[in-house]
Amino acid sequence: MRPMFSRPISGAGQGGLRILSARRMGLPVLLSSLALLVGACGSAGQASSQPGAMTPTTPPLSSLALYATGDTGALVALDAATGAVRWQGQTGSLSGGKPVVDPGMVYVGAGNFSRVYAFNAATGKLVWSAAGSLPQVGPVEANGVVFVPTVNQGQTALTATLTAYRGDDGARLWTAPIGGATLLQPGIVGMAAQGGVVYIATYDPGNGAGNGAAQATLHIYAYAAATGALTWTAQQPTTSAVNASFLITSARIYVYFDGVLALNPATGALLWRSAASPVSGVSGQLALDGKGDHLFTLTADGVTAYASATGAQLWRVAGNQVAMDVADDTVYTFGRASAPSPTSIGATFVAALDGATGATRWKNTQLTAQDLPQTIAAGDGVVFAVTFAGFYALDATTGKTLWRPQRGPTGGEYIKPIIMAGAVFVGDGPTILAFRLTDGALLWSNASVTAMSFPSNLTVAP
Repeated sequence: MRPMFSRPISGAGQGGLRILSARRMGLPVLLSSLALLVGACGSAGQASSQPGAMTPTTPPLSSLALYATGDTGALVALDAATGAVRWQGQTGSLSGGKPVVDPGMVYVGAGNFSRVYAFNAATGKLVWSAAGSLPQVGPVEANGVVFVPTVNQGQTALTATLTAYRGDDGARLWTAPIGGATLLQPGIVGMAAQGGVVYIATYDPGNGAGNGAAQATLHIYAYAAATGALTWTAQQPTTSAVNASFLITSARIYVYFDGVLALNPATGALLWRSAASPVSGVSGQLALDGKGDHLFTLTADGVTAYASATGAQLWRVAGNQVAMDVADDTVYTFGRASAPSPTSIGATFVAALDGATGATRWKNTQLTAQDLPQTIAAGDGVVFAVTFAGFYALDATTGKTLWRPQRGPTGGEYIKPIIMAGAVFVGDGPTILAFRLTDGALLWSNASVTAMSFPSNLTVAP
């Protein structure tokens, strides 16, 4: 069955899955990312005879806006067709996480994730803001309600609450204690909302502290989105404190922490758990194939596929792979091969793996050897790779290089690209670019958003 989210995990979806991150996922998300919006990854477009060609269901660029946050606290809305600035908003502090777009409103975290700001999507007017303690992805919104966790410093420990705000005016709907217990840093490590339920993940370092566990523990709390009533809790021992990535379907809740957990959405009961990653302290990316049969994870030591229903490991490809995206039944990875000698550099590559078997469908090693892999996005028959020195658009079926823009990244943030409406949107240092997907023609370039300095997150939405 298909994931019940849209954006993203992106970030993931990481651009793309609405984790709750976006049919694409970025790393971190998941990510990048990783926690709050299920960042999820995978942006499968409908098949067409030409890579990047628009389909009858593709929304026109003229109906879309691009929202970007930056390292100066700015939120900027651009016309997705022309790159013209529609409006600029200011939070007054460092923005964090991807902008979350709901009809008529845009929400963003800022101030080192300590506050949520809500802007009118048409005018950029600040409508309301509220203090919070957000996981490192941004605010969570569902059905016009924004959910904000807050960690409060007590005399002996930290306590936490979850508050629901009406999205269009910021009216407080309810507040509930998170777990009803004390916490220790890093406290809240993940958050998601789907299907009328809000999920919060917290970390207890153990040794009798925090929630009282004798060992380090990941706690997950499920709240009714309408009332704030606690419906169930779950806990699992863990070995590391990293951001938790959520991926939610109607049948299972998948959580990546130091391994993968699959939980029953109605009760929180553990359905299965994978072995912990041998690389501790690193967040992972989660993604499902188009049918929901296979679950994929990317960690610092490789890509692993599981049967989503049972958790059985289907295959594993080890190696230095730094980014992943999924479209239909194909897993696209981006990494660098092992160096043949201590004085040489391993080849940078993009590979397409069969989702069911892990077999290599194709592998493109023709990228410049010195190009350090950064991030990747797949959709509409194209795989778009961002390296330290440039951009590459590859045919998703054959791996052949379709086009390569002359202009490459100039430094700063390496934003996960967004593929939508026959275009790919990407950051190039302080500049935001849009290329036509079929031939790489530059649609527009906006380097005039001086209030942003370096854009750090992009969202494209109606």
